[in-house]
This record gives sequence, structure tokens and C-alpha cells, in this order.
Amino acid sequence: MVKRTASENWDPVVEKEEEDVVKEDIVKEDIVEEETVKEDIVEEETVEEETVKEDVVKEEVVEEGLVENSESGAESDEEDVYVVERIVKHTDGEDGRPLYWIKWEGYDGPADNTWESEDNIIDKSILKRYWDEYNAKAAKKATPAKKRGRPPTRGVSSPAKTNGGAAKRRRTSAKKDEEPETSEDPSKDTRYGDDGPEADDWVPLLDRIITLDTTDAGTVAHIKWKNGQECEYPLEVMYAKLPQQMLQFYESRLRFRPAK
Repeated sequence: MVKRTASENWDPVVEKEEEDVVKEDIVKEDIVEEETVKEDIVEEETVEEETVKEDVVKEEVVEEGLVENSESGAESDEEDVYVVERIVKHTDGEDGRPLYWIKWEGYDGPADNTWESEDNIIDKSILKRYWDEYNAKAAKKATPAKKRGRPPTRGVSSPAKTNGGAAKRRRTSAKKDEEPETSEDPSKDTRYGDDGPEADDWVPLLDRIITLDTTDAGTVAHIKWKNGQECEYPLEVMYAKLPQQMLQFYESRLRFRPAK
């Protein structure tokens, strides 16, 4: 509403037109404000959507990188795993734990075999099978088989043959009072078979224990008899026949730390 002075003539038409103009200006301002607000809202939503899309893309890229790294790590782990074909033999490591001589599947050269600890053998059933076979062989070898027929004569050397094939005999004296000639040490001519001396007591016949060897049949003791003969026997036989000598052999190789 436009105020007028008393001197001005009041015209209702003009006043209405002026009011309409004011209303149009107000409506235009409202419309401009609404459009500005809508544009701001649209711009904000567009920025938010683009930001979300960028974050999603970054996360997907990171996840793909992690998956590729995990797959490459798994492939590298699989490449480092080898299959044990069989265990050839074993020995004692420096820490006292057994080491196994491994034949790898697909590697036929002896140079490809390696010493491995039990921790490096994934398939524990191979270890069980190896020890079952090892113990069975050791038990079988420790129990000598019974021989039929007349046992061979031990401790007597076979007579040497001459060129004619006849056995050479020592000529004896006709005098009854003279003793027959004998060698100074009869044990030097004695040879022991795979089962060792027939005597129950092996101690007087033993010269020394040389070493222990690991073979396909198991661990054996390499010893020397007083007659100069060297033989190998399973540990079970050595423990039964020469227990004290085996203990002394082990003690001579122990390392003792000084008392604090």
C-alpha cells in the first residue's frame, strides 16, 4: 500500500497496479532464491556423489591389489613345496634331533637329495612308514635265524693247497714226548661271520669300536676284533653283547660344560 498525501488525488486503479508490481517483485525474488537453493543442493549432491564414487573406486583398486598380492604369495608358497618320494636314511643332528636323507619326487639325481629336519617334512605318514620299516628290519636282524645242519667250524683256518691240489700237512715228529707245533696266537686265524663270535662273552675278543654308520638297514656299529678283522653289527646286538663298551664309546664323545 502506497501512502499518499492529502493533496494527492487517490486513484484505486493506480494503487492496485502498484500493489501488483510489488507482489510480482516479491514472487520473482522468491523464485530466484528457490532456484539458487536448488542449484546449490544439486551441486552439493553432485560433489558428494563424485566423492563417493572416487572413494569406491579407490577401495576397489586397493582390494584388487591385495587380492593380487595374496594370489602371488600363494603361488610362491606352492612353488616352494616339494613332494617327498621316500626317506633313504637318517642320522643325528648337532642338536641331537634326527636328520633325514630325502629323495624328492621328480628329482632322480643323487645330488638332488638333501638332509632335512622333521619340521620340513609335511606328510608325517612318510615318517611313520620309515620308522616302522626301520624297526622291523632292526628287529629281524637282531634275531639270528636258526641254521640247520652241522654248523661251520670257526676258529680254524682252512689248510693251504699246493699246486697239485693236495692239502699241505705239517710233518709231525715220531717222538711222543714232543708237543705239536702251534701258532703263537691262534686267534689271529679266527674269522667271524655275520652273526659274530660264537662265544657268549665278546669283551675279550674286542679291540675297539671304530664308529657308528647309518645304512639303509639302520644304524650299525663298525668295530675291530683283536684278530684284525673289521665287522659291522646292528646297535641292538651291540647293546646286548657289549653294553659297557658302547657306553664308554658314547661317553668319550660327550662334551661337558664346566660347572658354574
